[in-house]
Amino acid sequence: MLCAITTVSAQNVLIPYRCDNLWGFSDSSKKIIIPCQFQQVLPFSNGLAAVMLQNKWGYVQTNGNLIISNQYDKAFDFSLQKKAVVYKQNKAAIINANGALVLPFEYTASSNYFSEGFVIMRKAISLILLEMNTI
Repeated sequence: MLCAITTVSAQNVLIPYRCDNLWGFSDSSKKIIIPCQFQQVLPFSNGLAAVMLQNKWGYVQTNGNLIISNQYDKAFDFSLQKKAVVYKQNKAAIINANGALVLPFEYTASSNYFSEGFVIMRKAISLILLEMNTI
């Protein structure tokens, strides 16, 4: 039973796929699932992928729906806690999977990824270690 579940989920993985100068996503058999329409993409992470349109980053679901509009200068993968680091005007923030701010745009830098449920944010000259389950 466990093997069958693993096989099914492995078949549902969407892979970045390039067509000329644009990117979309295909399944493992190279069938295009989300048409090539993005300037850049990141692989899917926890059900969402960062995509760039008109030089701004947003997020799509595996069905291709743009769930978080393209408004960020930089965007990174969603963590297991369903949070991601994003940047606007050289300030970092953290959003949830609905695009709501969890931490405001007041950080000057970030580790850009979550490790063991933690992320490092910089505010002025201070480094702040945040546990994602608490924000």
